[in-house]
Amino acid sequence: MDKNQQKQMEAKLEEWKSDPVSFIEFFWPETKLWDKLREICYSVRDNRGTVVPSGHSVGKTYISAKIILWWLFTHYPSKVVTTAPTWHQISSILWAEIRTSLAKSKFPLVDTKNILQTELKLASDWFAIGISTVERVELREYGSTKFQGFHSENLLVVMDEAPGVDSSIHKGLETLATGVNNRILKIGNPTSPSGDFYKNCYSSQWNKISISAFDHPNIKNRNETIPGCVTVNWIDRVKEEWGEGSSLWKAKVLGEFPDETEDTLIPLSWCEIAVNTAVEPNERKVLGVDVARFGDDKSIVTEIKANIAKFLYTVQKESTMSLTGRINLIADNYDLIGIDGVGVGGGVVDRLRELLNDPLNDKEKTGYKVIDIQEGSKPTEYKRFFNFRSEMYWHLRERLRPDGLSYLKIKIPDDDELKAQLAGIKYDYSSDGRIKIESKEDMKKRGLKSPDKADSLAIAVWLNRPEKLKEITQNPIYKEFFQYKKEQRKSDNILNI
Repeated sequence: MDKNQQKQMEAKLEEWKSDPVSFIEFFWPETKLWDKLREICYSVRDNRGTVVPSGHSVGKTYISAKIILWWLFTHYPSKVVTTAPTWHQISSILWAEIRTSLAKSKFPLVDTKNILQTELKLASDWFAIGISTVERVELREYGSTKFQGFHSENLLVVMDEAPGVDSSIHKGLETLATGVNNRILKIGNPTSPSGDFYKNCYSSQWNKISISAFDHPNIKNRNETIPGCVTVNWIDRVKEEWGEGSSLWKAKVLGEFPDETEDTLIPLSWCEIAVNTAVEPNERKVLGVDVARFGDDKSIVTEIKANIAKFLYTVQKESTMSLTGRINLIADNYDLIGIDGVGVGGGVVDRLRELLNDPLNDKEKTGYKVIDIQEGSKPTEYKRFFNFRSEMYWHLRERLRPDGLSYLKIKIPDDDELKAQLAGIKYDYSSDGRIKIESKEDMKKRGLKSPDKADSLAIAVWLNRPEKLKEITQNPIYKEFFQYKKEQRKSDNILNI
């Protein structure tokens, strides 16, 4: 680029300061900015705070990356601070999109030597940087103090997957962006009807742009006009797997906050947090097995090692003898194996015990490892729980609490089907005041599928429980939404009198 061209480009950059869409379409002419993405661009230009609750794969990370580059290259001096719940989400998703955008721009925007994994530095007072807020302890960059020193007359803060970011980070970044030309963009799936992201969405101080998967051109046109985004096939598949009334459907398809009422056993937001939670390893190694046979349900085998859960097998239409053989091959690696012994699972319990007790030497017999889980049986705390299923699931709930004790926490697979099943379970109280978890039959009456993955996890977590539980305390932040609902119901009752 010669000096004349450089002057022309500088003039255009000054012009594009007020026109982010033109900037994006000039440097990436193949870009298809549909109406909602354009709306986000103009909102960041015009509003101090923009909050975007959106469905899955609608282009939110793509447009965030383009907005970051628009802001950086059209404002001098300027700083862009980006964050997300985990290092992976920062480096491998948002910043991967930024690096890809720079590599594919029609004209080079910056020398490649200035592009680092999560940093783009043009000068000491002119840069973009990515910082994670929650991760394993040894990798954690945590606390609002991490964001001190990033003040600028032209500051942009971008928070990806904002519902998963800790409240202290939300507050730290909001106090950071105090200047006239400071902007904040928060974007993510609306997984929790409480917390800072939820409050922002219903505050007059923030411009909210809601995006449903059904708003996307791929769904409207019933054709993949924009590759890599949400498709009709995906919508049809998750409709069957999650159900249209499920929390996950509302959050990841409709872009709406789920209805987490008082009878929700495990909020979807807890499940999202448990995917990335830090755990304290213990030595107990267990398997949880939910058995199906030749129907639509699946046989699920879940492992827990070092307080990290993992699906080992997810099989459909397999005989109980084949499933028994699978478990027998790996049985030596585990201390306990819990199997749902109700119905077809009883055969797996009996045959596996027989196989593990086959050696002639009594010391080599390991059939004791196999625990027959009878969900309708008497609980260990029979004055508190209606049946064993209720006790087992309540224990799982306490292990997934974001505010629970660290030695109890379980890290679960990042599996949307599992999250939908966990968030879909409700609980109530029996006539004598005992906790009663919704039965599988009642879930099916509500149009939900059998919670096979959740059952397998619940069994494994129960077997993995510590010898003696310490008292579990509750952080007031997680009471907030439920307390609001209680007060609202009291108000409604007064009005009805």
